[in-house]
Amino acid sequence: KMTERARKNWLADPDSKVVADHLTSMHGKQSIWGSNPIVQAWIRNILAYYSAVLEPGSWDTSLVFEGKQGELVKMVVPQARSLVRQLVTLVTKQKMDFNALAESESGDVVEETRLGNAVMEQVIDRERVDQKGDEMAEMAAVTGQGFMGAFWRTDRGEPHAVDQDSGNFVYKGGVEVVTPHILDVLYDYTIPQWENVPWVELRVSRNRWDLIAQ
Repeated sequence: KMTERARKNWLADPDSKVVADHLTSMHGKQSIWGSNPIVQAWIRNILAYYSAVLEPGSWDTSLVFEGKQGELVKMVVPQARSLVRQLVTLVTKQKMDFNALAESESGDVVEETRLGNAVMEQVIDRERVDQKGDEMAEMAAVTGQGFMGAFWRTDRGEPHAVDQDSGNFVYKGGVEVVTPHILDVLYDYTIPQWENVPWVELRVSRNRWDLIAQ
């Protein structure tokens, strides 16, 4: 007979230690996954794409001397970046477009969808979603996978109150859109279909003092 805890999704557990322990175990599996040939292919492609140092005998530069007396300079130029950028330019030529769909029983559906579209246009413009979509497509071409994530930041937006205990401003909040590197994304790699992945963890950079203030 299954216990009540076994029936419950681990992310819904009110005990934060349970959630942390589960993610810690997944981090351990990620270190094992790091020896997978696919990960080695990611690293190989990333080095070949972003590094100009392709000459095995010259680790610090792509310029080497050639000729009988070193009178010539050979410049190594990677072609992968040029070809991938051409592909990304074609793929992302059409800008992203979002339309709001209202789930409402009231008669103000048109007004609600108009407000939703206005909010999305503001987020797309402020978070440079089109540019980040370009970055996501570029990473997908290099490593085979590209990611885009959206967060709700409680430290963004206009201040609307002051916390009585700390004296800090309380903000209305705002959306943050990120394009994490494939090595900063953790999920259950044993699930082959992305639509069946129940959870994803993203590693992002934060200022520790801002987190402490929150």
